[in-house]
Amino acid sequence: MKFLADSDKLRSMIHELYGEGMSRGQIQTELMKHGIVLSLDQIRHRLDSLNAGDYVSIPLDHDEVIEKDLKDFKDKTIINQQRSSYRKVLRDRSRSDIIAEVLASSVKSLPAPLVKDIPAKFEYGEEAVLVISDMQIGQLTIAEEVGGLSEYSLEILENRMDNLIVQLKSILDNHAKMGKPIKKLHIILGGDIVDGETIFPGQSFEIETNVVDQMFSAVQEISKLLLEVAKIVPDIEVPCVYGNHGRIGKKGENKNHVNFDYLSYKFLETQFKQFKNIKFIIPKTWWLVHQVAGHNFLIMHGDTLGGSSNSLESQNAQLALLMNSVNIRADYLILGHHHRPLNFDTPVGEVIVNGNWAGGSLFSLHRLATSNKPSQMFFSMDREYGISYRYKILLDKC
Repeated sequence: MKFLADSDKLRSMIHELYGEGMSRGQIQTELMKHGIVLSLDQIRHRLDSLNAGDYVSIPLDHDEVIEKDLKDFKDKTIINQQRSSYRKVLRDRSRSDIIAEVLASSVKSLPAPLVKDIPAKFEYGEEAVLVISDMQIGQLTIAEEVGGLSEYSLEILENRMDNLIVQLKSILDNHAKMGKPIKKLHIILGGDIVDGETIFPGQSFEIETNVVDQMFSAVQEISKLLLEVAKIVPDIEVPCVYGNHGRIGKKGENKNHVNFDYLSYKFLETQFKQFKNIKFIIPKTWWLVHQVAGHNFLIMHGDTLGGSSNSLESQNAQLALLMNSVNIRADYLILGHHHRPLNFDTPVGEVIVNGNWAGGSLFSLHRLATSNKPSQMFFSMDREYGISYRYKILLDKC
């Protein structure tokens, strides 16, 4: 049966269907079966235009009509909410797990190098820790704009990574000459590997590349480090935590691990999957307890903790109580974020704050009147006594 859009037959049919108790949505579906497409507003208009004397009276009173329309509105609202929730779940997953899976499937794993065996007499070599954090890859600090107090760029970062590798290889060589070769190295990736691009207002004026390119630069530079160390050290573990600068979206908008640091780590893990002597530990939590030579290290980026010694001491005590609730004791607390190298003892263990790669930024120089020499921490571990040797690797020196 065919009808013209404004024919009396069409109006009569709409009226009859409505009189049978159909909602406007149901009427719309029924009309489509006859090849007639009308919007809900067009159906309402035709119902409103009917005169009481032209057709059989509508067997619904005013309240019933309202209830029917209200039900239609509620059903549509519920469906829209469900669709919105579903899209949000998809969006959250796509920003972390799915992106990580796509990157992982697209990256080529590197061929594993030959690693020299440690002589038998050094079978029980020491373990050591290198802390890498606050690389702020992508940050741009122009010397002229800060009066020569600091300068930072991708090129400077690359030079500082070269300096770190030279000094690290020298340290490892010296330990071997002393009869204490490093048999196992723990390279802690402590967050803020990338600088981000929407972390604070005006950040776009203080970066030289977008956050995706920052991530790939991070993978390139950290790969350079791992490739060199893997030739020397027979066993490498890479525990990772993400920082605040890598987050995707506004603060609190996504899950914590929806983060470009996290994605960088997953990318690196895939790239080095053929290396038998490299193992990544990448949790979705903001903290990690990692064991080195029998001692527990609680690793966090540090953006949720204060920066002063007094503040860190009290918060370390609070963290110790929290860890104790799940029967974990941390002997050391490792942090980044504060860009100020620091270590001190507390009743519940030592606090170690790593340095940074950039030195001073426009923010720290202008707002806080502070800057530090770019540096990273290295220390070796004795199974009985804990930290035995400490080195502050100065990145602007070779």
